[in-house]
Amino acid sequence: MAAETWTLPTHIEGWRRRPVQVAWAVSILVVAVVVALGFSRALVDPELVTLPPLTDLFARFGLDNRLMIGVALVVPFTTTLAIAWIVFWRRNDDPMALAFTAGMVLLYAYTTRGLVALGDIPVLRHALPAVFALGMILLAVVLAFFPDGRAVPRSARWLPLAIAALIATRPDAGRVLMQAIEGQSRDGRLFAIAWGGLLGLGLAAQAYRYRRVSGPRERQQAKWVMAPMAVAVVVTGLLLVGPLVLPAVADVAGWMLLAMVPIGVAIPLCIGNAVLRHRLYDIDHVVSRTVTYLVVILVLGGIYAGVVLTVGQTMSRLGGDGNQIATAVSVLVTVVAFRPVELRVRRTVDRRFNRSGYLARHAVEEYVDSLASEIEVEAIRAELGRVIGRAFQPSHLAIWTTDEPIQDQRSVVRSRVR
Repeated sequence: MAAETWTLPTHIEGWRRRPVQVAWAVSILVVAVVVALGFSRALVDPELVTLPPLTDLFARFGLDNRLMIGVALVVPFTTTLAIAWIVFWRRNDDPMALAFTAGMVLLYAYTTRGLVALGDIPVLRHALPAVFALGMILLAVVLAFFPDGRAVPRSARWLPLAIAALIATRPDAGRVLMQAIEGQSRDGRLFAIAWGGLLGLGLAAQAYRYRRVSGPRERQQAKWVMAPMAVAVVVTGLLLVGPLVLPAVADVAGWMLLAMVPIGVAIPLCIGNAVLRHRLYDIDHVVSRTVTYLVVILVLGGIYAGVVLTVGQTMSRLGGDGNQIATAVSVLVTVVAFRPVELRVRRTVDRRFNRSGYLARHAVEEYVDSLASEIEVEAIRAELGRVIGRAFQPSHLAIWTTDEPIQDQRSVVRSRVR
């Protein structure tokens, strides 16, 4: 059954186009200039943008706070700003692209502390909550309507209103949220958890769209956008809930915040790739390899721990000190098991996360095997065209053959497939 939808315009047409483009460009330019001034001020006085867990982590390694500002704050915002202008240059008639990029720039301007560093200026002090609220509402709009302007399921259209209502309960929502994530405010943790829950509902709506409505291209767009966002929501959830469930998690809050830096850079890069629809199918390979090596690490870690425990207990019962022996045996078993485990896990994961590549390789392998019983050139060409069309779905296909004997051509095809 087709899902009910609620649709926004997919293109800006007519007289509205130019005013919208000018408003977007002027707004983003003003934000960029103000944030640049904020970063300049923060480099002179790093205390203006202190992130306690991350600052403590850098101090532990003897690193200056200015390095923390450059790595954790300036780089993510600069990346987001660059991607926003590239998308604007290429897709300035797409309201979804403009909303997505504007929302990300506003949120990064706030969360990277570029605006916060100028918070003692009266005009900006009153504008900061509005910047955060507008950025969050635009992000909620994207989660509800990306990529084609349809709200799927139809109830997703209420997500921006729910985000706006939540922010309205705390006029200083941005500050409370940031302090809760950084572990400075326990009172705001419930608000932050509610905020994360609403973002989780947005991701769930995108998952519903992915399974029930989206076509192949839209699914790839959703993967690029939602994968880093889901990771960011999970890490944020650990920062919020972890200290309540497991107090030891508080000790690694600095490392979690540091892990948010590459995630923060990956989000705008993935958004730009999805909106511009550039090399979308590479995400299958990225996801499959990430999951593969994560599972391999977990499996090998379990093997290592199991061998250490088993050998250690066995040696203890025999009356000897088995620590060194257990460690040596565990390392040897882990090294020997790595390649078989990696191959088995990669094949299993590819069937799930890199399905198109797996089917393509399977189709080509079947074709190579069929060459053993085929000698007619025209039949081989026809079969090759059918297999390539089914596996790779090219828009154009041309097959070139030589005067070499069929046996020589078979050997060349086999060697290249392998």
